[in-house]
Amino acid sequence: MRLNKKVLLVSVLLGLLVGTVDTILDYIYFYKGENFLDLLIFNVPKHEIYIRSVIFFCFIVFGVIAGNTISQLQEALQNVKY
Repeated sequence: MRLNKKVLLVSVLLGLLVGTVDTILDYIYFYKGENFLDLLIFNVPKHEIYIRSVIFFCFIVFGVIAGNTISQLQEALQNVKY
């Protein structure tokens, strides 16, 4: 697996982790009486869907940009002659 795919995978996993932490904090502060799994997956408030989508999309874009930058840097370092 190339490095940019690994960076993208890590970025996607971090996006999922941030979404889960956001849900946990929302549950603790705003939705105490509801079922946590319901809030996480099934009965997500409409404004939360938008927020989670934007955050996840930003992590994916960051992963693509960072992976490509690191790959280009490695290729450039391999082409440099000492």
